[in-house]
Amino acid sequence: MKKKRIIPFVLSISIGAAVLLSTFVTLQGSEYPEQSKEVFSPGDRVTLTDTNLVDVLHELSLNTPISKVKWSKNVLTLDLKVTGSSIVPSDIYIDMASIASFSMDRTSNVNQLMLRFLAEDEWIGSRHLLLSADIRRSEWSSEALKKLKEWKNAELPEELIQRFHMTETNLWREQFISPEKG
Repeated sequence: MKKKRIIPFVLSISIGAAVLLSTFVTLQGSEYPEQSKEVFSPGDRVTLTDTNLVDVLHELSLNTPISKVKWSKNVLTLDLKVTGSSIVPSDIYIDMASIASFSMDRTSNVNQLMLRFLAEDEWIGSRHLLLSADIRRSEWSSEALKKLKEWKNAELPEELIQRFHMTETNLWREQFISPEKG
């Protein structure tokens, strides 16, 4: 007779302990929300494909509009259009940082990002290369990204130029880095 009572007793104790432990974990998480939140989880990563490319890139808020996109063999290539005189180098650096962060932190399959910033003359339709970058996942650095995002001067330090494999054209230097422009 006592064996019949022990099984339900042990079962109720086990269920009660499970409920108490789950309640305790929930309370601990709400007591310290800033410590329990994950800043980025691998589950948030997007696998870039031809079918979702436009939708995913449309979510980026950029100062310079995208004029051309190519996706091939884990290489994302973007041309960005620089028009008018209201764009300053820090706007371009912020865009470069935003696209690089998206490509390296939020996607699972972009191994290389090729960026070109092109000056476009709306009157005659000519395009001229200003600045390019070749950013590789194997050389990715969050510290360099932060520095690029916060950089306010037109002239970048050599460390960032090397890290992001940037090429500055004569037109870029004349327009933004010349002594007259600051």
